[in-house]
Amino acid sequence: MFKVTPLKLILALSFVSITAAGCNGAPDDSKTVPPMASEQGLLRYVPADTPYVFAMIDPLPDDVADKFEPKLDAMLTTYQAVLRATIQTRATDKTDAEDENGNGNGIPDEAAALLEELAGLLSIEGLRSAGIERDSTMVLYGAGLLPVMRMTLSDGDLLEATIARMEKKANQSMSTAMIDGQSYRYAGDEEARLVVAVIDDEFVMSIVPTNLPEGMLKSIFGLTLPSSSIAETGELQKIIDDYGYQSHSVGLIDVERIVATFLDDQSGVNAELLTLMEYDGSVLSDVCKSEIRSMASVAPRIVTGYTEMSVERFTSNTIVELRSDIAAGLSTLSAPVPGLGSEQGALFSFGMSLDPLAAREFYSSQLDAMEAEPYQCELFAELQEGVVKGREVLNQPIPPMVYGFRGFLAVIEDIQGMDLAKKQP
Repeated sequence: MFKVTPLKLILALSFVSITAAGCNGAPDDSKTVPPMASEQGLLRYVPADTPYVFAMIDPLPDDVADKFEPKLDAMLTTYQAVLRATIQTRATDKTDAEDENGNGNGIPDEAAALLEELAGLLSIEGLRSAGIERDSTMVLYGAGLLPVMRMTLSDGDLLEATIARMEKKANQSMSTAMIDGQSYRYAGDEEARLVVAVIDDEFVMSIVPTNLPEGMLKSIFGLTLPSSSIAETGELQKIIDDYGYQSHSVGLIDVERIVATFLDDQSGVNAELLTLMEYDGSVLSDVCKSEIRSMASVAPRIVTGYTEMSVERFTSNTIVELRSDIAAGLSTLSAPVPGLGSEQGALFSFGMSLDPLAAREFYSSQLDAMEAEPYQCELFAELQEGVVKGREVLNQPIPPMVYGFRGFLAVIEDIQGMDLAKKQP
């Protein structure tokens, strides 16, 4: 089991908090190459066959960043106040509950000092003091299945000083080691470790098996680059072009790649991870592997991004790509709902549409397909048995009014009585 001491865990989570809070995008090194295809930025570290990646590597326009930063600062200030209130409450609990041995249920003094230091970082100026600027680059991706986060810094020494200061406040430090002349910190046990490093002006963090060979750890830290990167393939740029996303932020989850990890023979970091998980894919029959791949092909990819980031609004969507026959069937399920999908000029709106009769026909067609070609894999025995129950459901009488339902639209024009900035609900 992955274990760390409480203070080391707080230290590690602190690193996550201060690095994740300040990501807004990053400058492009080239005027001719699109940011998501540039091999000069952080995407050069991301393997071409990564199963998932979320990248923010292009700056927001100055007018958008100027308007967004005060809102972010207010939100961070609220978190700061909540954190300090928690520290104060737990300190009071400790004093009130101390027994004759001085033991209490409150937060330890070292942890309180560390959290107070973290609270001081929860502001725009606090983040900048740690080397995190508005043009910092951030990418979260899979080296195999292992998560890796990388971020560019204005000055790596600032984050190093911040980490050292936090360790001093905690009166406890993470363990350190060297690899290829580069120092890094880690915390964990005999099975897995959280590893963090400041390499020049970049921050790197991952969770890896403790016995991961040095060569693989070097690739995690980016000391050795992948043979082919996602920047070279242009996959993210194609997603932007295909779905009309802006280049500030884009994400990808490749379901088929993830599934293949558990079906095919693996090497490198995935082999080490599967060994740690005590997973043995050889126990699966060829029939099961084939049918699992077929199920993954129903929704092979999920992509996400922003279609607009302006001073007026941020608009984003997430798209589940579907196999053509499934997509064709689902396309019949929508129904017209007045106003749904159009601009309402309100605080926010939401809704849905559904043609119940088309949904019934689609469901029936899927049962037909499962009867015509039943699953043979024992893992799907219960699913296959559900065909009979599905038929029974379809045979149940349904009130005519259900088929008259088409959906709804809810428009929220204003919310009163809530002021997070002043901590007044």
